[in-house]
Amino acid sequence: MEAKNISMKKNIKSYKSLILLFVFAASCGLKTNTLPNGHTKIAANKKVYASKAKFDTNLLKEIDTTVVYEQYLDRYFMGSGDQKVIIKDVARKTTEDNFKFYSVYKFYANGNFNVFTINRDEVLDKKMLDPNFTGSRGVFYKEGNEIKADLITRVTGMGRIGVVQETFIFKGDTLIVNSSRGNNKYVKMKLPSNFPLYKADW
Repeated sequence: MEAKNISMKKNIKSYKSLILLFVFAASCGLKTNTLPNGHTKIAANKKVYASKAKFDTNLLKEIDTTVVYEQYLDRYFMGSGDQKVIIKDVARKTTEDNFKFYSVYKFYANGNFNVFTINRDEVLDKKMLDPNFTGSRGVFYKEGNEIKADLITRVTGMGRIGVVQETFIFKGDTLIVNSSRGNNKYVKMKLPSNFPLYKADW
């Protein structure tokens, strides 16, 4: 009986060790710094943006760096009963969706870009699009005939920061973003004339 108890204690100890190892692995990721907004994490080592070396200025012929590309919803929501509500509009205006946050992409002429998360209940102001204050950072570049991107952002529910690889397709005023997270559509939104064209250096 004593040998059985010792065996059980060893198994429990091993199980606890596995849990601690999992928690440690899940919490590890890129070394980061926190932006002034108090919660957005950015990569501490600029080597993570190494793909920027493949940036081609010819890509700017397809990309408008004076606007933001805001999230567009083109999907079904369940209404009351079995009724389906078809949403085809920018997320900013879509009150049928209870999730109040939407994302916008902002591109810069040096091969950098930001993804900003905005609460549609708040009035858009300059600080919401200030890359030195908030926003997930990334770089875009040419790879073959495609526009690729490395976005530094949260990659787990536990908040681990890593690299998400994306592919950009520009069609007129529309941006399609393909990644392991799915395919998402964005459309151009002009910014107020008094909004500064921030520099993005990373």
